[in-house]
Amino acid sequence: MRAEIVAKQVKAMAEHGLDAIICSSPENFAYTAGFVVPSQPLIRHRHAMTIVTADGRSAIFGVDMEASTIKRRLPDVPSRIWAEFSDDPMLVLADQLAGLGLVKARIGIEMDYLPAGDFARLIAAMPGARFEHAEPILARLRQIKTAEEIALLSRLSRIADQAIADALAEVDAGDSEMDIAGHLTRNVYSLGAEHFKLLIVATGERSV
Repeated sequence: MRAEIVAKQVKAMAEHGLDAIICSSPENFAYTAGFVVPSQPLIRHRHAMTIVTADGRSAIFGVDMEASTIKRRLPDVPSRIWAEFSDDPMLVLADQLAGLGLVKARIGIEMDYLPAGDFARLIAAMPGARFEHAEPILARLRQIKTAEEIALLSRLSRIADQAIADALAEVDAGDSEMDIAGHLTRNVYSLGAEHFKLLIVATGERSV
């Protein structure tokens, strides 16, 4: 987990009277965890979430298809893995939250990402908890960049500028837009941005 981002969330929880924040969207999962779960952006029901509590504890919730990725990237963070074809993920999540002492807590969650049916089952499984919108809090936190994020964005900006300049120097009259795009894509990766888009997502930028 990104320690500086966890600390920012803890501070925000104190300001808003929350006991925990759950990040469930691919961009906010990456913002907190520091990596993207490969299938999460493509298959919406494969829930992957970060959980941060007001006292600074953190945990991961993820599907069994991505268990090895989660364990490899965050081996020291407590995780709860649900089985895609046999578990109700919301019941597993509710049990994980109960284990974190959040049965009667005020919990911030991304209500604009979690499907309505899943949210209804989560509420039913945790009748004593109060779920509130976390989107405005997370959006504000992501607007204020850390030094690490600023350095990353600066590096990627330089790569993008160089890749565009090199692509323009390589194209010839008659080349198609796809030819130009091919030059640009190859240049971006050859200059070191192997995970160009994913790194931007992890910094909190939404404009890619």
